Amino acid sequence: MPDNKPIEHYLRLGIFSEQGFFESNKDKYDVVVINANLASYFGPATATLLSGMLKDKKYIVDPVTHAFGHNPRYIMTDDEKPKVKTSIETLASYYGPPITTSLANQPNPRAVNERDFPTISEISRLAERVIRFQEKFLIESIPADDLKYFDVDLKTILKPYFFIAPYFYMESSTIDRWLDINSGLVSESKRIVGTNKLYAEIVIDRGILDDKIAISRIVDAYIGPNACDGFLIWISDLSEHEAASSTLQGLKQLVVELGKTGKPIINLFGGYFSLLLTKLGITGVCHGPGYGEDRDVIPVGGGLPTSKFYLTPIHQRMLYRHVEIMVRTPVWPTINDFYREVCAGQACKTTLEGDLSNFYRFGQEKISQKGERTYSFPTTDARYRTTQHYLEAKSQEFNDVGSAANLNVLIEQLIAAKSKYEQYLTGAQLRYLDTWVSVLKS
Repeated sequence: MPDNKPIEHYLRLGIFSEQGFFESNKDKYDVVVINANLASYFGPATATLLSGMLKDKKYIVDPVTHAFGHNPRYIMTDDEKPKVKTSIETLASYYGPPITTSLANQPNPRAVNERDFPTISEISRLAERVIRFQEKFLIESIPADDLKYFDVDLKTILKPYFFIAPYFYMESSTIDRWLDINSGLVSESKRIVGTNKLYAEIVIDRGILDDKIAISRIVDAYIGPNACDGFLIWISDLSEHEAASSTLQGLKQLVVELGKTGKPIINLFGGYFSLLLTKLGITGVCHGPGYGEDRDVIPVGGGLPTSKFYLTPIHQRMLYRHVEIMVRTPVWPTINDFYREVCAGQACKTTLEGDLSNFYRFGQEKISQKGERTYSFPTTDARYRTTQHYLEAKSQEFNDVGSAANLNVLIEQLIAAKSKYEQYLTGAQLRYLDTWVSVLKS
């Protein structure tokens, strides 16, 4: 029988300057994802956005409790006298102990560790505060005098699509310390939310995916008594384009084993390979506008932005100059070939205006001089065009995968894409397509 079905499309709001993309593309995604530190720091603005322009969209708040379990330097400013970032400190004050106690010894705070949860009381207390934050913070953040300006039922509009239990990051060396605490946080959170939906967020190092026994241990811990209503998975720093076959096999195992419960599974940082896994158990995939298909739990500096273009046939963001060479070769002899094989979305049609020679508009750059060094980075217009194209292309991918009759159809498409485009790109650039096919067929 065909296994085609709709896929939930989650879009993560990373910074408020992105909200225009959320507002103008409401037909292209299903659920807004907001990190709790962003919501806590910009409470009124977040509440206004979700109850105004995005009032018809579902949303969830990622509690990001994992942030307090890492070395504190990652949540501190880069000042001469570092201190915990204001957005993080605001969130911590709402969550209370043991998070506030771990940060109390400024300027030398410590990370939360398993010894902070000696009994079920500490687990229950954190679960209570984290769930209440998701339930009430945005409503409470609106000044009382401003409530009269809202013409909607805020309690209904600002109720999350589902609640998320607190969680801490697990590596191979820390599973024994955190697994029981994480599963305990899920059980207590489920008790607290009552009839509301609760999801468990499983955040692990990608190295765990090479350990079949560890994967099964994790699954068993999360599907036991008082289990959740669904799962969010985040594999730290997992690039689907660079991962080894064994790592993607582990991701597949995790999805298949969790999928046996029949409950929803959302990959919080996933690309096209995760979309393919919707045929095996994943029910939703999340990314950001133009990025966010993978992310390390430890914040990493970004450097200068570079011009990139999402090349739909091979499902990867490519350096603009590489795609521009393909346009000139030409890989796509006519504009209709480009529309048919790459993208026929509004951003591409508006940018190209029926002429492939206008592709340069996706890669226009500014030049900046700093000392003796020269830097180039995309113009505001180019970044808008490439981001809008990305959102349109991803929306089409969700629709195409969801409507595909079965996984074999999609595998054949990957094989065909490799066959066509390997003559224009080096073999190493497309090696991931072979890996994906191998893992999906095994």
